[in-house]
Formats: sequence, C-alpha cells, structure tokens
Amino acid sequence: MRKMLLTLLCMLPMALYSQGEYRGMVAEGKAWLIYHYTMLEEYRYSYKMFLKGDTVIDGVAYKKLYSEMEKEAPVYAGAFREDGMKVYFRYTEQWGSKEVCLYDFGLDVGDTFTAQDGEGKLTVVSKKYEEHFGQKRLTLSVRSGEDSSLATEWIEGIGSNSRPNCNEMLAGNYDRLVVCAEAKDTIFVDAKRYIPTGVTPVAKQAAGGDGAIYDVAGRRLNGAPAKGMYIKDRKIRINGLTD
Repeated sequence: MRKMLLTLLCMLPMALYSQGEYRGMVAEGKAWLIYHYTMLEEYRYSYKMFLKGDTVIDGVAYKKLYSEMEKEAPVYAGAFREDGMKVYFRYTEQWGSKEVCLYDFGLDVGDTFTAQDGEGKLTVVSKKYEEHFGQKRLTLSVRSGEDSSLATEWIEGIGSNSRPNCNEMLAGNYDRLVVCAEAKDTIFVDAKRYIPTGVTPVAKQAAGGDGAIYDVAGRRLNGAPAKGMYIKDRKIRINGLTD
C-alpha cells in the first residue's frame, strides 16, 4: 500500500502538467504590445511585435517576426519556429543569423537551460498552470544565477514577460510585455503594469459589446472596479492608475 502511495505521489506532477493540449506560440498574426520603460519618462514608449509571413532559411521553415514603432514602418526582427514544446529563434544577418532555442516548456523544476547569450545558465524555479482569459497556460519561472530579481516567466503560447525574442530578464532590460493577442483576441494582459493610452485589444469574453464588465482574466464583474483595469465593450479600460 505504501509503495502504491509513493508511486501515485510521483505521478502527481505529471498529471498536473497535462491539464490540456499544448498551445503553440508560433502562429500567423500573433501580436505582442511591449512597453519600454526607463527612469526618465521622456524615454518611455510602447511598440508592437508580430508574426507575419513565412520564410525558409537553410532549408528550415520559419514565421517572420517584425517590430513596429508608432508611425514607423515595420522592421524585420528575426524568425520563429516550433518543434514540440521547444521554440527556436533565428537572428537576423546583423547578429550572425544564428538559431537558438529560446523556450523549452518540457523542462521541470531544477532543470537548467542555456541562456540566450549562450554562456550563462537559467534555472527553472517553478512550474504551474495559470489562467488567462479562461485558458490555463503552462507557466515556468526561470532565474538567472542566484539573483531572484532577475526571474523571468515563460508563458505557454505567449513567450516571456519581457518580449517574445528575449527569454531572460537582464539587468537594464526595460522591455515588459503588456498585451498578447491571437487572431484579434486578447489572450494575455499584464494587469500589474501600465498600459499606454490607446490600447484597445479585443477580449473574447466581451466580444458582444453589450456593456457587460469583465476583469482582465475574462471573469464577469458586477461593476467597474474603483482602481485598476477592466474590459467593457471589447476595450481595456483603466480606473485610478497612478504609475
């Protein structure tokens, strides 16, 4: 009986991590809104990254990633491909056109992973499912060295909480993911960060535009919160934002 109990306990993490089919990150039209924030307000800005079109490099198929600043033409930023639960990024020729594995959602707590620079190591410190807009997504927290302030979240189907083509939170890295959308539906919002004026991603749960109010996880509310973000008539709205 004791042996059977130990076996079941060992199988529990496997059951926890199989709460649904893996949701891929590389999809046509997927878009990320990123906020670049610094100590000096005049140097803060937001920009968009998105996947559009296909390319073949050295016989391997990729989706092309673009970066777009407001009122400027999109700039090619590299290319993504996916193989199982691993996500690969191909740098532009300016950076040697090398390919790196940016994410591996098959890792377990305690596993190490080669950092983006090819030298340092990232360690998985937690692995769990978190809900975003009604969908549970596998989320790994990875840490660079022993500095807990440099922990980064990898979110299944979304990437890191920095920008999609950066898998670690570096000192001086001021890029922070705010919104991720797929097929014009919002699938992620960072409720703890400032959202620049004019951001109006569509929430699937509020697609009817019937005046109903939802929180950023897609749950229906009785009224608008006094402070914070909420969704009404397919738009993200903000009350009492001070930072």
